[in-house]
This record gives sequence, C-alpha cells and structure tokens, in this order.
Amino acid sequence: QYATAMEIGGSSLGLLVTSVDGRPIKNEGNPNHTDSLGALPATVQADILQLYDPDRSQRLLYRQSGQDFVKSWGDFDAWITENVSESGSGFAVLAEPTSSPSMARLRGDFAQTLPEASWFEYQPISRDAEREGTAIAYGRPLRAHHDLSEARVIACFDADPFFDHPSAISLARQFAETRKPSHDGISRLWVAEPSFTITGGQADHRRAESSSAIPGLLAMLARELVATLHLELPEQAVNLEAAYGSAGSSGDDFVTGLAADLMAHRGSSVILVGPSQAPEVHALAAVLNEGLGAVGATLRYTEDPAPERPAHMQAITDLAARMRSGEVETLLIIGGNPVYDAPANLGFAELLDRVPNSIHLSLYNDETSERCSWHLSRTHSLEAWGDGRAWDGTLTMQQPLIAPLYGGRSALETVAAILGGTPADGHEIVRETARSSFEGIDFETSWKHALHDGVVEGTGWAPVVADLDGSGLASSVAGLAGLIGSQTPTAQRPELVLTADRKIYDGRWANNAWQQELPDAITKTTWDNVLQVAPPTAREHGLGEGDLVEISAGGVTVELPVCIVPGQAAGTVSAALG
Repeated sequence: QYATAMEIGGSSLGLLVTSVDGRPIKNEGNPNHTDSLGALPATVQADILQLYDPDRSQRLLYRQSGQDFVKSWGDFDAWITENVSESGSGFAVLAEPTSSPSMARLRGDFAQTLPEASWFEYQPISRDAEREGTAIAYGRPLRAHHDLSEARVIACFDADPFFDHPSAISLARQFAETRKPSHDGISRLWVAEPSFTITGGQADHRRAESSSAIPGLLAMLARELVATLHLELPEQAVNLEAAYGSAGSSGDDFVTGLAADLMAHRGSSVILVGPSQAPEVHALAAVLNEGLGAVGATLRYTEDPAPERPAHMQAITDLAARMRSGEVETLLIIGGNPVYDAPANLGFAELLDRVPNSIHLSLYNDETSERCSWHLSRTHSLEAWGDGRAWDGTLTMQQPLIAPLYGGRSALETVAAILGGTPADGHEIVRETARSSFEGIDFETSWKHALHDGVVEGTGWAPVVADLDGSGLASSVAGLAGLIGSQTPTAQRPELVLTADRKIYDGRWANNAWQQELPDAITKTTWDNVLQVAPPTAREHGLGEGDLVEISAGGVTVELPVCIVPGQAAGTVSAALG
C-alpha cells in the first residue's frame, strides 16, 4: 500500500492505495489524513476504475479545417512557444481550483514570466458563498472549520455537511461519536432543507423548506433568539436587526424549539448554512455563531488561502467577456469541462469558437476538447506527482503508483513546460516546492517520511481570532432583507433546486460504470437523473412516478423523469448536476 492523494474542488484528500504487480487496484483512505481518516466516499473509491477506462484520452489531437491530426508533446511544445508572446499578451488560462503549493509557485512564475497573461479559476460546484459571507462578516474572507465532536446542538440550514463538505468524512465521524450512548451528552441535529440529503436523513428534527425560504427561516430564528430569549449579539451586528426584525413573529414550533435548544447549549452548539445560500445568509449565521459562543469551541476560522481570488462565477464571467471582446487569442483550459458546465447564459461554447487558439488538458476528449484547437491527454491522479492541502491546510503528498498509461502530462508539467526553463518533470517540480517546507532539516529523510505518511504533520493552518466588521454587516442589510422577503414558490410555479450528484458529482465520473450502477442514496436511481417532486406538487400537476416532464430555467429546457419523494419541500423540484 502507498500513500497518495487526489484533489476535489480545491481540497486534497489523502489515499492509501493497494498495488499488486505494479497495478493499483484499490483506493482506501489514509488514516494519517485529517479529512479521510482511513475512509473514503464511494466516489473516490470508484475512481480507480477511471484509471483503466478505455475511453480515456490516449493521444494528443490538433484540429484544423475540420480534421483531427495526431501530434506529439514535442509538436505542442514547439507550437505553444510560437503562439504565446514573450509578454503573454492575449494568453489566458482557465483552471480548476487547486490547493497545490507547487501550482501556486508556478503561478507566481507565470505572473512574472508572462505579465500580460491572465489566469482564471472556475468550478461549477463552489463554496464561494460561504467565503464571501465571512468577508461580509469579518472584513476579509476566512475559512470555517467545524468541530462537531464538541457540539450538542447542530443546526443545518440547506446544508449537507456529511456529503458535500470537503471534510465530510471527518464531520460524519465526529457526529457519530456524539450519538453513542457512552458519549457525554448525545447531540441533536436540526435540519431545514428543500430535498432529502444524507445529513437530513440523520436529523432528529427535520423541516422541508424551499431554498428561497431558508433566509427567512434563519431570520425568524435570529429574532426568536434576540427578541424572545434575549441572546446578546456583538455590537458590530446591531444593524442586522433591521433585516431579521422584518421576519415577523415566529410562532413556529421548529424555530422556537431550535432557539431554546441553542440557548440551552451556548458554547456547545453551531449553525451551518449550505453553499447554495447567498453570502448575506452566511454572514447572518456567522453573527449568530458569535453570539452563541460557537467560535473557538465548535467553530474556528483560518485565513483564506487565496484572499484576493475572485469568486468562481465572477471569474468565468470575466473570462467570457474577454473572449467576447476578442481579447483572448490563446486559451489554455486545465481540466474541467466548461462547455458542458459553465452557466448556460454565458454561451461559453460559442465564445470558445471565437478564440483563435484553444487548448484543453483533459482525461477525456469531451465537449470542451471537441471545440478546442488542441486536445492534450492528462494524467490520472494515480499516474502523476503532485501536492495539495487538506481543508485544514495539512500538506498532502501525491505520488504515482503507475507510469502514465497513455503518455499524458499533469497540470503541473503542462504549465511548467509552457513557462520554459522550469523542470517539466512532476517529480522535480514537487521536490523543489517541498524544499521550502523542509527547510532547516534533513531534506531527503523528511521527503521520504512525507511520501511514506502521505502528509506532513504540523502544517495545518493556525486558527485566527477575527472581529466582526460592522460596516460590512451594515452594507448587507438591504440584501438580506430582500432575501428574507423573497416570494414563496408555489406548485403552479415551483422552485428549481440544483444539487451536486451523489455519485458523479459535477459530471466528472459520468463515464464510471461503478458510479452509475450505484443506487442513489435517496431516490435509488441508477444510470439516470431524475426530477424530485413532492407528493403535493405531483398531485397538483397530475404527475406520476416515471412521467417525463420538461423543465425550463434561464431559457434552457431539459427533459427528466419524475421521482416522487416524500420529504421534498412543497413547491420545489430538485435535480442533480452532472
């Protein structure tokens, strides 16, 4: 068994991979890693099948005049040298988010070597709302870390931390420990959500609520805590009363019961808000957590690793604007599949056709690759050297268990080759970065220990103490009040809720048969996507199980089979991305 890692959504997950006769055959979690703790979600366990997928890209392609020409890496290196100016003018990179220190170092070299080039990060499933919410509340983006082992009351508002959080395994383990009769005080879980989730299935008190009604529900909780139970919020948050005070009288058993439970367990309770909610809602939750004494007990913050980074949605929108204006002459897309998963209103596919030179580094010759001038074969994570950081910042090492099956390159090697003068060998790139982490100690010994363990202990980020930002909170009042007063969806005009797929995530594992065969945890569906509909909504529209319906949003129409799910909020329908 060998320790390595793979990255999902900009967070590195530690693996312990079994190899037989030089062939990796089984993924398990690295017990030394703070997020995997010796276990893995089904998606990552099944990722081993993707390594051997015969549909993976097996060659470089150059498309010209409607024809595909097989090329070599030497051909590409020569071409990119000719087509990227010394200053980088007209050159842009669109990359998946990454926590890799080596990529961060190469990006620094990129900015110096090609000062007029631009770099954008985008992923369709993002936690940017939480990040922006902390920026409102504290004046700068912070990263939240929850400790459910100390929590006696957990309140989740449209949040599914046991599934979609980068620390989902750790959080689920902590929660499970607090449910044992031998534990000092069994915890309670309160959940309000539009459709059933993994977390909602574990709730002691669950309320089916539309996503658009979650801000109002949290505001009702805030009013109950402050006005009725006399919770004292920090003075910087005094202006927020103008927003949550408009939520009206609660008189709501869920709200009053939760408020009483939270007040009875100040210092051992925590409120979580899901990534689909607006930043202002996250800011309100941050204020309530401050008032309830969660910060420093069940919740801590660290500095955001990239505080200057624009939000993913803003980044892809800015890139689209540059493509539309003709500013981008050469575009390198590292991973992802933006033709498939970029917001439909951007028209990314048509904009990509306008770019004279486009390159896609990808495991598959997918929708994006088919529209690019160049398709480059990317290595699987088990074929490549790399590094990354866990959600808490712990340095995580990635080492290959097999040579690239199809001669691909990693993202690190591709960027290094474009920069020139930097070693285009992944092993050397990662070693060079590691030297700064092992400075002052025997490098070779530390390097071997890091590869053996898969992590470097003591490299997690230190907690920070941050004061609430009164001006930022004051500026959010209007936006929060607008969210609280938003129109309630109805059966005649239901609300569409989009979620990450529990098996194929954002579509990256769509070609993985193990994932497709795995029944969904809630709907039990295999090999398909469905539209989850509440029984009252189905009756209102005369829908039955399996009926095909068309659903339109933002000028885009898709056809999906109906799956009637008890526990779905009335007036809402849900579908998975990917």
